[in-house]
Amino acid sequence: MPEAKKQHPPHIPGLRCFECGQIEPIRVSETPEELKNISSSNCEKIPTEKLRDVSAVTLKNGETILPRLQDGKDNCGQTALSMLGYDKQEIETIIQGEERLSTHHVYLGLPKAKWIKEAQPESTADVMLSLVKMKTGSNHWILDVLGRDDKRQVICPANGVLSAEEYFTQRADAVLFEFAVPLRSQVGLQMQRDA
Repeated sequence: MPEAKKQHPPHIPGLRCFECGQIEPIRVSETPEELKNISSSNCEKIPTEKLRDVSAVTLKNGETILPRLQDGKDNCGQTALSMLGYDKQEIETIIQGEERLSTHHVYLGLPKAKWIKEAQPESTADVMLSLVKMKTGSNHWILDVLGRDDKRQVICPANGVLSAEEYFTQRADAVLFEFAVPLRSQVGLQMQRDA
C-alpha cells in the first residue's frame, strides 16, 4: 500500500511555517473598516525606579509572561507582542515594516487573535491585547491578563505591572479595542521561532 502523503499545515499570516520556512503575508484588505490604521501614539513612561518589582506574571492557566519595558515612545505594541513570545522577525512581519502596531495588524497578523467588539475591563480571557486611551489623550497597547488568583492585572510596556483596577482608574480613560490573544507557545506546532 502506498504511503499516504503528509498534508502541509495551513499557513498562519505573519508567522514562519515550520514545514517550508515561508512567512505568510498579511492581507490588509480583509480588515473591517473600524479596525483600520488605529495605533498607539507617544506612550509615556514613568521613571524606572517606580516600576513594580515583578519577575514574571503567572496566568490563570499556569503560563507565565515576563514583563518588559518598551525602549522607545512608539513601540508599546511591539513590546507587548514580545512579551507574548513573538520574536523580532515575526513582529516585523506582523507590523509590515511600519513604525507602530495597529489594530489591523493584530486582526490580520496575530494568529488566533479574537477581536472583542464590546471591550470591557472585566473580560474572562486569560490574555487580552488592548489598545487603551490614556488620561493624557494618547493611545497605548497593554496586556490585560487574568492571574492565577483570578484577579486581572495590566502588564504595561511603559509602566510595568499594576492591578487592572489601579491602571484603569489612575492611568487609562477607556479601552478602545480589545483582542483575546494566545501566547506564542499556544499558536501551534507548525510554527517555529527563529533562534
